[in-house]
Amino acid sequence: MAKKIITAKKVNVKDRICVSAYVTRDMHGKISQIAKSRELGISDIVREAVREYLAKQEALKAEA
Repeated sequence: MAKKIITAKKVNVKDRICVSAYVTRDMHGKISQIAKSRELGISDIVREAVREYLAKQEALKAEA
């Protein structure tokens, strides 16, 4: 099995907050397939998506 590569800095567990969301079964299946193909967990994919979303929002804010 390949090693997971995590680009974010290591964060102390006390600095983390659990965020949960309900998604459709179809969306879950798609996320699972992506995660499996990249040898990552669903949480890794969700964190990546949130980072991308926040970066996009910051870029939009900077343009305004």
